[in-house]
Amino acid sequence: MYRADQDADNVYELFSAPIDASASPTKLNDPYLSNESAGSFKVTPDSAHVVYDLSRYDADSDTIDSRLLSVPIDRSSAPVQLSSGGLGSRVYSFQTAPDSARVVFSVRHLDAAFHPSGLCSVPISGGSPPVSLHPALAAGPTLCDVYEFQFSPDGRHIAYIADQDVDGVRELFAVQHDGLAPPLELTPLEPYSLVFNVRIAPDSARAVFQRSSSAGPSNLFSVLLDGSASPVALHPPLGTDGYAYQFEISPDASRVVYVADQDTNEVFELYSVPIDGSAAPVKLSGPMVAGGRVALFGGIFQIAPDGQRVVYLAEQDTDGVIELYSAPIDGSSAPVKLSGLMVAGGDLSPSAQTLGAPCFRFSPDASRVVYRADQDTDEVFELYSAPLDGSAASVKLNGTMVAGGDVTMAYGLGDFQVSPDGARVVYRADQDADDVFELFSVPIDASASPVKLSGALVAGGDVAAVDSSSFGISPDGSRVVYRADQDVDERFELYGVPIDASASPVKLSGTLVAGGDVVVDYFAGFEIAPDGERVVYLADASTDEHVELWIAPLDGSAGPVKLSGPLGAGDVVRFRLAPDGRQLVYLADQDVVEVFELYRAPLDAGVAPHKLHRALGDERDASWKFQISPDSTRVVYLADQASDEVQELWMSPIARAPRFVESPPERP
Repeated sequence: MYRADQDADNVYELFSAPIDASASPTKLNDPYLSNESAGSFKVTPDSAHVVYDLSRYDADSDTIDSRLLSVPIDRSSAPVQLSSGGLGSRVYSFQTAPDSARVVFSVRHLDAAFHPSGLCSVPISGGSPPVSLHPALAAGPTLCDVYEFQFSPDGRHIAYIADQDVDGVRELFAVQHDGLAPPLELTPLEPYSLVFNVRIAPDSARAVFQRSSSAGPSNLFSVLLDGSASPVALHPPLGTDGYAYQFEISPDASRVVYVADQDTNEVFELYSVPIDGSAAPVKLSGPMVAGGRVALFGGIFQIAPDGQRVVYLAEQDTDGVIELYSAPIDGSSAPVKLSGLMVAGGDLSPSAQTLGAPCFRFSPDASRVVYRADQDTDEVFELYSAPLDGSAASVKLNGTMVAGGDVTMAYGLGDFQVSPDGARVVYRADQDADDVFELFSVPIDASASPVKLSGALVAGGDVAAVDSSSFGISPDGSRVVYRADQDVDERFELYGVPIDASASPVKLSGTLVAGGDVVVDYFAGFEIAPDGERVVYLADASTDEHVELWIAPLDGSAGPVKLSGPLGAGDVVRFRLAPDGRQLVYLADQDVVEVFELYRAPLDAGVAPHKLHRALGDERDASWKFQISPDSTRVVYLADQASDEVQELWMSPIARAPRFVESPPERP
């Protein structure tokens, strides 16, 4: 399947062809009118049909409407219209059901009646009109809306959040994907309530969510997606000022782990409970010293990759001293302390309080935990590794610190990483000279001494640290990429080096213009491609103060290549690599200064980037909050695309962007 202006310039149509080229391509769409254009499309899981949206521009009203059509992938019959369409009616997103029988889509009527967005379902082959998956939503200047929706992993249900009963009261609903039954209200109506933080369990049976209201604290609930039972509270009622903080669902969908001041107000402890509420919660954290509690920063807790144990931070044994503990997820045995004996004043990285970042990390096989603490000398933060089950004492990983030296934290992000193969730990420290920050690598079990990865630094030079991590490790664990002003003070460039320091670093970012740098901040850093062979980064390499997108081989075997389009006075401000490793999406004011829009670019340079949505115009922007789907086919983003200052959720295909017609196109 592909979309191309194959028959007429700038007239994009849909085609299907055998993958072995054993027959000529077949055009799937009917002939367009002069004001029509095909947009996004999806192939059903059984590969029998193609669903696509067709947009139409009306010059008299200066509006664009779109409708949904379906056609056999071999065009053995003509396309059929699935949505009702009509002037001002626009399909915003659609999904095909896992069994390929139906299509679910979101539609809004953009007219003076302020029709809200709605969710509909229709058979893939047409033959019957769409059915709404929920009751009619109130229209008018105050809108009721469907805020988000998702298929359950098994595809049988669609869960969505909407204020469909009372404006501003967001509740949780579920509906069969075929719409043959009315939606189920999973949460009973409560005035001024807000359902949020909804997660569907991996087995598709339940959803876990938090609910807050003006009448009480935030509480944690679980509910069956089939609506056969009322939600169950996963913990006893909390006090008026009580709060359930972070929660996680176990990989086998059997338990929920959470932090709450459940037993004593303002004493936060760690609990685990069956996801169906069939038994009372069990406390995972140990008895707290007076004044003690589970920490409310630094990630609070994490479930180990194998799902068997939970690691958490707490002032459990000594008030004011944060230490690291591990407990079985079912509470079958008491927790064990993983961190070693703390010197007076020592604990686990208080600087990790910013950004909610953890100051500990698991090895991929869940055998060890690496953590940062001033364990041996107060205010000297060093790196340690311990078995997850507490079966042996922790070991120090870093070398001897010069006076004033530390393993660093990058604005709350732990400046250390475990390699994907679990063999080594890479860390940043002023280990050899105070305030000269360099990069080191060491075996995770401390079986050998650390080796320095960064090259000789010019006077004043450092391995940089900013809001994002200062280095990255390739997926195979063989190489490290880092940013440093290694050769010229305050000129930050990108370097690559083997993780075991078996060869010297090589510069990856090429020659920079005077004043140029490789740019990294909280929103955008550099990323290593999934194939482990290339790195993508931002730099004002060609023109000072104009940041562009570049790609370079990880081994420095060739120079960098520009991926972004011509920017003029604009900048690329953020990018994300697609999981397939072949393309990326970036945010830039590429066409109009200060109007930030989304573009797709392939990692193999030579194909120009293209915009993923219609031109937004003055005062409108796509948000930096955008995500790429796991299958790399779509991008979901926030933008005030339809109305200025009204942020809405949009979806666009990546490989072939929808063509929004701004005016009737010229036909050849």
